[in-house]
Amino acid sequence: MRQLSPFTQKELWGDFDRLFDSFFTGNKETWDKLPAFSPKVDVKETEDYFLISTDLPGVNEKDIHVEINNGILCISGERNFEQEEKNEKFHRVEKSYGKFSRSFQLPDNVDFENVEARNEHGVLEVLIPRKKTEDKKAIKIEAKKGGLFSQVFGKKEDNKKVN
Repeated sequence: MRQLSPFTQKELWGDFDRLFDSFFTGNKETWDKLPAFSPKVDVKETEDYFLISTDLPGVNEKDIHVEINNGILCISGERNFEQEEKNEKFHRVEKSYGKFSRSFQLPDNVDFENVEARNEHGVLEVLIPRKKTEDKKAIKIEAKKGGLFSQVFGKKEDNKKVN
């Protein structure tokens, strides 16, 4: 079973590479390209579903995008810095703003057709149901004359003796 990961290795190492490259080369533009706002997520797993939730206060629902492509769930969007008064002076800004993107590799047993998302009170939740498991079928090992092996491989299989 594959596990959900809060980030893909590619994302993690890509950010580290850019960070260290800019440190050694003194390239400020690379620092500016690192994500300023990266929302934290909680991933819950049960027998029936996965639930991914993230706090996105101040992000308009129209600025949040949730999509699944090739088994990867991507949550992306942007939290904008809104300054209403031109004459206001901020003494301190600690909130993070900017574009964000979080990706999760989903396991094979996910029911992609019934994934749902909701955004209530600044908390985005994505409910990912598991596929219903089918009962396993035991296959009896036996040789039959005229069976599927005979049809696929020809008469040779009919001539073999099975003890």
